[in-house]
Amino acid sequence: LSPGADILFVEAPRSVEELRRVCSEASGVPHMANLLQGGLTPVLSQSELAELGFKLAAYPLDLLNATIAAQRRTLEALKATGQPSPGDTLPFGELTAFVGFDEYNAEAERYSTGE
Repeated sequence: LSPGADILFVEAPRSVEELRRVCSEASGVPHMANLLQGGLTPVLSQSELAELGFKLAAYPLDLLNATIAAQRRTLEALKATGQPSPGDTLPFGELTAFVGFDEYNAEAERYSTGE
């Protein structure tokens, strides 16, 4: 690679051997793997990727995929029982803190006219 490249990304290597080849044939720059469950590139553990020479790994759809699966489970449970599926919801206080209700309420109080 020419000096100046910040990272090397090769689209969709299809085997461990291709992943190995990416790292062995292009040295001097960090390598990034792009991993998608069900995609073309084998999904390896972080230690396996590091052994091959990868410094970074991106998992661009895993959070979206998990969110959709949890939403489906919750909708199915709500339809069947009227309750969300166990384990797929946060305690209410944790939920409100995570989405920023505490800060929102503090800001609303700050601008309150007391009426």
